Amino acid sequence: DLVRSRGLGDVYKRQAQAVVSLVRRGRELQRRRFLTGLAVLVIALVVAHSDPFGYAQTSTARGYHAEASILSSMGRYEQARELYRQALREEPTLAESLNDLAMLLSRQGDLAGAIELQQRAVAAHPEDYLLKYNLAYFYISGRRFANAVPLLEQVLNDYPAHQNALNNLGYVHLQMNQPDQAAVVFERLTELAPQSTQAWFNLGLSSLGMGNNGRAIEAFERVIQLDPALT
Repeated sequence: DLVRSRGLGDVYKRQAQAVVSLVRRGRELQRRRFLTGLAVLVIALVVAHSDPFGYAQTSTARGYHAEASILSSMGRYEQARELYRQALREEPTLAESLNDLAMLLSRQGDLAGAIELQQRAVAAHPEDYLLKYNLAYFYISGRRFANAVPLLEQVLNDYPAHQNALNNLGYVHLQMNQPDQAAVVFERLTELAPQSTQAWFNLGLSSLGMGNNGRAIEAFERVIQLDPALT
């Protein structure tokens, strides 16, 4: 009986192994068929369809914007630019499209076009601090420093601890040969970011420019303390 039981057990074991093997093979076959079908579908959409992601079919501004954003992230800038423009034809004051198209134009070297779009964005959405900040950035890139100042000040009125806005405002004052105003800004920045070597260094430059050599030395010494590798 014991021998017979062992023999039956081996048979059941082999049968179970065979069933498991068949199931696994079936799953693998289904998986391969699924992946093949999916690949064919994706290729068909991308190659044969002008709107591979399906967003533009809605004929809405936000649909065009969504697809433009995806195409831009894929490096397909010309197609993205046209879809951003299509979104703006549908909704001329859509903040996201105005801002993102302006950023794209700026990266492609069309700073004048970027500024024009961003000006439209700020005019349509004066409450949006990010639009103002980006317009100030474009002005700084074009060395139109005086235009950047009021925008950065408006951002800081709403967000006094915005460190990038403070840094850019201080930089603008330095470029406009206004070291006293730059020093005020960088003093605020060192209070908010006491570990920032850049903030202390710029404070040193500003203090030196306005003749406050003592404060300049203190600031530069702080830079060395924070980054001993500079010595």
